[in-house]
Amino acid sequence: MSDAKEGTPNSVGIGYFLMQPKMEHDHCQIYAARAFYCDSRHKAPCLLYYIQDKWFDEVPHIR
Repeated sequence: MSDAKEGTPNSVGIGYFLMQPKMEHDHCQIYAARAFYCDSRHKAPCLLYYIQDKWFDEVPHIR
């Protein structure tokens, strides 16, 4: 068996974190985005988005 796993997410190629929340729609925002290689064989760059639902009354700086 080969050590390389096909199509398996790995920590190779982590480039940046977008820590600045950007408002999307009315009550949803992108909290963070991480760039990594989804496929260790083909090394295809992918973006993983962490999306959290935030209502206006739950966000301090909006009120």
